[in-house]
Amino acid sequence: MELDDRALPVVANMLRRLGRVSRALAGPDGAIGRRVTPWIRREPVVAVALVAVAFAAILIAATGGDDQGAVRPPAHTGPKLPAGHLLGPVTGSSVTSYESLAAQRRSSLDQLAGSQQLNAVVDLSDYLSPQAVAELLSKTPGIVVRRGFARVPPPQDARVHVVLTSATTDLSAGLAAATQSASQIALRYERELSRSITRPSPRLQARVAAGAALAAQARIDANGLGPRCACVFALVVTGPVGQLQELDRQAAVRILDPAPVGASLRSLMIVPLEPQVSGTVPALSFAGD
Repeated sequence: MELDDRALPVVANMLRRLGRVSRALAGPDGAIGRRVTPWIRREPVVAVALVAVAFAAILIAATGGDDQGAVRPPAHTGPKLPAGHLLGPVTGSSVTSYESLAAQRRSSLDQLAGSQQLNAVVDLSDYLSPQAVAELLSKTPGIVVRRGFARVPPPQDARVHVVLTSATTDLSAGLAAATQSASQIALRYERELSRSITRPSPRLQARVAAGAALAAQARIDANGLGPRCACVFALVVTGPVGQLQELDRQAAVRILDPAPVGASLRSLMIVPLEPQVSGTVPALSFAGD
C-alpha cells in the first residue's frame, strides 16, 4: 500500500508527459505515427508487449525497484564498528569514550544466539602471567586464545610483542621464543661492540651506532620477558557469545570488545589497551617495527 501511494502519482505524471510527447510524434498526424500505425495493425501482440516493457521500466525508475533501504534486511546483526574493522581504541582518543563504544557493542550481543562464534579483544585489568590467563579462561570453556599482547611492564620503556598462538604453541611458548630472540639480538650486539673496540672500522662503528636502540630494547626483553612473566595485558579470543559475556564479568577483564559477526582476524586491525593507560590513548610501539 505504501509503495502504491508513493509510486502511482509519479507514474501518472510521467505517463501524462509521455502521452503528450507520443501524440506529437507518434499520433496519426505525427512523423513516426504515419510509419508505425500500419505496423501496429499488422503486429498488435508485439506492440502491446513493447508497451508493457516500457511501463515496467518507468515503474522501476520511479520507485527504485527493490533497492530500497527501508525494506532491505540488515546485512548482519550484532556489534557494528563505525570506523570499519578497527577493534580497540583510536590513538589520541580518550579511554572513557572507548569504554562507552565497547559497551554499546557488547550490549548488542543480546541480539545473537548464545552459541554464535565471535572474535573479540580482551583488555586485562593488570599484567598477568600465561598461567594466570589460563586460570581466567578455565572459567569460560570454549574460548580460544588467538593472539596475546605482552610487554615488560612499566616503569620499563618496553615494546609490545604480539604472541601468536596455535594448537601447539601457547602463550608461555610464545613468550619463551620472544625471550630467546631478544637474548640473541643483545648477544650479537655485544659481540659487534667488542669487535668495534678491538678492531675499529668505519663500517663496523656505523653498524654499532645504528643497532644501539634495538639492542637496548632487546636487553629489556631478555631480562624481563619469559614463559612465566606477568607481562600479558590483552588477548584476542574466539568463542561463543554466551561465554564471551561470561568472561566480560570476570574481575580481571577491563574491557571486552566484540567484533562484528563474520569478521575474520585478517579483516581486523586490533589495538590493545595497556592497563596503566587511563586518559588519552597513546600510540603503541611494537617489537619488530
